[in-house]
Amino acid sequence: LPRRRRHLPRRLHNLHPPSRAVQDFLAAIGLVLVVEGLVYGGFPGLAKRLAGEVLSTPEIALRIVGLVAIAIGVGIVWLVRG
Repeated sequence: LPRRRRHLPRRLHNLHPPSRAVQDFLAAIGLVLVVEGLVYGGFPGLAKRLAGEVLSTPEIALRIVGLVAIAIGVGIVWLVRG
């Protein structure tokens, strides 16, 4: 028997697949969630201890670490994507 095609609502016919940039962004978000999940799911005691240490760390130190992480992340993406 032939398969019946499902008809989509008219507004869905004009949708285009997400652009490569959107796909890359969603993949990056997915990887962040994987890493976060590994830390919290695999090492909950360590995650709690690190959270406690963050509370006692001066804001300027957190800001510097955050900016360095941003720079390293941009550098990695730049090297990989060229």
